[in-house]
Amino acid sequence: MQLSGIRALTGATIVFVTHSIRAAVCLADRIIILTRGPSTVFENYNVPITRPRTFEDPMIGEVEADIVRRVEGAWELEPPVKPREVA
Repeated sequence: MQLSGIRALTGATIVFVTHSIRAAVCLADRIIILTRGPSTVFENYNVPITRPRTFEDPMIGEVEADIVRRVEGAWELEPPVKPREVA
């Protein structure tokens, strides 16, 4: 990954915006989970996996699943609306 290489070489802070949770887990040291719009910060999640990381690492999938659960909580996902009965 080129972005990981730049970070490792320079030690620079990189702000990376993505909808891919797996990419975020693989590239980030922390992930900011936002609420639905208008967005506010719900949680500052520290990724508990040491570097270097690869997409194939089994821990990536476990952390990804944990973040999905947290996003669902942050977004307060509602059950689908029941259709009306037709008379």
